[in-house]
Parts: sequence; C-alpha cells; structure tokens
Amino acid sequence: MLHCSGRIILHSMDLINYTTKDDPCDMVPNIYRCFVLRLLYNAGLWITNSTAVSLVIERWLATRRSTTYEEESVLLGIFLATLQFVIAAIPLLVLYSKLEFDGEPMYYCVTAQATLPFVGQMSAVVGFTFQISARLTFHYLYRQNKHNRESNIHHSTLSNRYQLEQNMRYYC
Repeated sequence: MLHCSGRIILHSMDLINYTTKDDPCDMVPNIYRCFVLRLLYNAGLWITNSTAVSLVIERWLATRRSTTYEEESVLLGIFLATLQFVIAAIPLLVLYSKLEFDGEPMYYCVTAQATLPFVGQMSAVVGFTFQISARLTFHYLYRQNKHNRESNIHHSTLSNRYQLEQNMRYYC
C-alpha cells in the first residue's frame, strides 16, 4: 500500500499538470517529487524485507517457549514491530543521508549517489539473504516442533500441544 500510494498520488499529479499546463515540457520533475516517490517505494521495500527478521524471532520464541508462550507479554510484539521498523530505517538512512534538496530538475528519479553506487544492489542482496535465512530457519523450527510434539505427546498439556500444532502449521 505504501509503495502504490506514492505512485498513485504523484502520477495523478502528473496527469493533472499535463492537462492543465500550457506547455507539457514545463512539468519536469524536481528533487522533491522524486524524493517522495522513491522514499515511499524504498520504505515499502525495506519494511517488507525486514518482516522476515521479526517473524523468525517470533517463531523461534514460540518454539523455545511453547509451554509458556500463551502467557507472554504483549510487549514482545511491540518490541518485534519496533525492531522491524528500525531494521527498515537503517538502509533508508544510508540511502538518503547525502541527498541534497537543491531543486534541480531530474529527468529520471534516481536515489543512487555517486559516493554510494551499490546501494541499489544492497537492497536486493540483503532482502534475498533475509528471505533465504528465514526459510532455512523455518525449516529447522518445523523439524524441532515436530520432534517436540512426537516426544512429548503424552506428557504435555493441551495448551502446549496446541502451541506445537500451531507452530508446525505456520511453517507449512
């Protein structure tokens, strides 16, 4: 939604400017327009990438504390949501740290900087790493939950059995 809303607003403004201005060549985008467009796009991208980290931590805790997980504090969820936004904010701060708002026309919206030419590729590599790591961790946690369920089926409480079943269902 974050990604699409920025594009919808800015491209709608382009259409309005195109139909209302006398000379369509006067509507060359400036740095502010590009900043808003790219910030919303990159924020959505990094929030999506950082979701894997929070999910892995939450599922790991659910596996480790399967007997008491239902009594966990709501602060855990708030902490994980905050962690997700912090992880997403770090690359955005790097990406936009040296951006200058000098108002020059930009014929193509680019956030890459000459001093940091590989920041664009960084998002793909880090996102790929997050997703592969999450997949491997989820596979490990699935096997761990399956082992816990099979070895404790007669000795665990109904609540614990339910938690183990939910953990296993989540990974499939």
